Amino acid sequence: MGGTSANLVDASGAPQEVEVSEVTAGLFDVMEFVPLLGRVLVPADDAPGAPRVAVLGHHFWTTRYQGEPGIIGATIRLDGEPKVVVGVLPTNVGLTAVEDVWRPAGHTSRSERAYGALGIVAETVSAEALRRRLDDATSRLAEAREEEWLGRGVIALDFHGAYYGSVSNLRDRLLRSAGALLFVMALANVANLFLVYARARARELAVRRALGAGRLTILRQLAIEATIPAVLGSAGAALVAGWALAWYQGASDAYGVGFVWQVYRLEAPHLALILGGALTSTLFVSLAASARELRDDGGSSLRGGRGSVGSRFRLWARDSSRWRSP
Repeated sequence: MGGTSANLVDASGAPQEVEVSEVTAGLFDVMEFVPLLGRVLVPADDAPGAPRVAVLGHHFWTTRYQGEPGIIGATIRLDGEPKVVVGVLPTNVGLTAVEDVWRPAGHTSRSERAYGALGIVAETVSAEALRRRLDDATSRLAEAREEEWLGRGVIALDFHGAYYGSVSNLRDRLLRSAGALLFVMALANVANLFLVYARARARELAVRRALGAGRLTILRQLAIEATIPAVLGSAGAALVAGWALAWYQGASDAYGVGFVWQVYRLEAPHLALILGGALTSTLFVSLAASARELRDDGGSSLRGGRGSVGSRFRLWARDSSRWRSP
């Protein structure tokens, strides 16, 4: 596989510079690409004298041709060479986000100094063993005076690590740690709010205890009061996060940022983390704080509020002759 740019001319509009992927047909099998319309490239397309064909990327098809199915069989010209469109790839399929047209590598010049290839390796083959075998193969080709391989070598990389990055990378570790720290800080802030909330309701809880309400009844009501805002807050957070990711996905698709298969969306583990964190922090802390208040006999809370109540209200009683303060 390789990449280049070309000038495209067709009957639908002005000439346009496009990004072209030059690949062998086997790439579609390795990547398991299935066309949305028509077909993908096949080995016969690489043969000498075969008809010149091309496959369009989904984003290019929708922007240049407005998603017109009739593009199959139409002829386009890449750098003056006519090619028949035989297929269209679905969305989020490709190697990068900027691939507009795919054409057979057998129709291109072999003068480039670097090539790329993708392959499936058996699980029993280590990366180091693969590198040694590839080095041996290129050495034999060079010794056989294959001009394409003189002075050349092969670099073998893990596909996931090369395109997505390694988790062991220091930057990725720092970003993940920072994200986890922010999440814990958010939960701690929620916990602090419920601690203050429970303390502020100490007198109310004491009054209810004095009127005969049991601990279990009070704890059950407090659990319900904590669960409702936790669920609503989680739903709001999920909606905001989903909207932000959808916006970023649209922007990345529009401007060709990242790789075409990178999809940004909320999935079940993310939603479980949001809901589980919110419920755990609110329920545990609110119930723990409330249980602490309920351990008191209620007298201290009631006595603590006497001054504030008595300072605003005074009770008077009337006898037969005059008003007096009790």
